[in-house]
Amino acid sequence: QNKLNPLDAISKDLFIKNLEESEESIFKSIYSKFLGISPIIAKEICYRAGINQNTIIKDISDEQFDSLHKVFCNLFNDINSNKYSPCIVIDKKVDRVVDFSCINLTLFSDLSYINKDSMSRILEDFYRTKDIKDRINQRSS
Repeated sequence: QNKLNPLDAISKDLFIKNLEESEESIFKSIYSKFLGISPIIAKEICYRAGINQNTIIKDISDEQFDSLHKVFCNLFNDINSNKYSPCIVIDKKVDRVVDFSCINLTLFSDLSYINKDSMSRILEDFYRTKDIKDRINQRSS
């Protein structure tokens, strides 16, 4: 699939060239052109760069590409340095677990977070909580 590894040093030119091969939205292009990037991480990269995640690649300006590349590099430099912030995102209004990540998801600023010291604890808690909520919802319907 010719995906680039985001843990490798990726120049701005290679980053842009790789994304410009796509005709998708910017967030879809990011997760489809780089190894191991989930849709939620791609959306987070767009959010941190101040770019609407649904913007089509051809409509991205040079300044926006600069911002995307900077955010992308900073994020993966942190990951390369083992700087993680494992978290679960919870929507308390509807009492539902939304997602989990190894990084702090700032795009969900209006929701609540549970932080843990490891991804394994996050995964255990996420799926246990999700299972409990699903069972409760099944019984009440």
